Amino acid sequence: MRSPFFVLSAAALLAGAAFAASPMSVTTLVEKEVVVRDTKGGVKVNRIPALTVVPGDTVVYTYNLKNGGKAPSENIIIVAPIPAQMKYIDKSATTQSTIVTFSVDAGKSFGEAAKLEVTDKDGKRRPAGAGDYTHIRWVMSVPLDGGTARAVAFRAVLE
Repeated sequence: MRSPFFVLSAAALLAGAAFAASPMSVTTLVEKEVVVRDTKGGVKVNRIPALTVVPGDTVVYTYNLKNGGKAPSENIIIVAPIPAQMKYIDKSATTQSTIVTFSVDAGKSFGEAAKLEVTDKDGKRRPAGAGDYTHIRWVMSVPLDGGTARAVAFRAVLE
């Protein structure tokens, strides 16, 4: 038998008493990218814990899901807010076995990036850009088998 699971928000799951009986768990990893140059001029991007972040830093938010039960879990939805002062980096949300949609209205509704619109300060409608997104939603398109894990992530820059 498959066990249904629905995550309203990564933050809510972490807060978690409502999910205490669930075999599902999620951990959040927040890292910043640092560029390291070697002696030959080569460039490598490393990730380190994001203990301090300054404007212009790229931060990676990773949500690691694990099904600690025996039965597959399905209908898994992860919703993550894009933190204040952070600008989502276009096309950076991982999409392995997920359908990714975005919100421009604080998570009230979600849609495909190409179909979202916002109203400018002058009252004109325009296509939404990556900087307009407030939340990201991942819908798992396949069940998560018992005893397995999967991760979703996105990148953003501190403005």
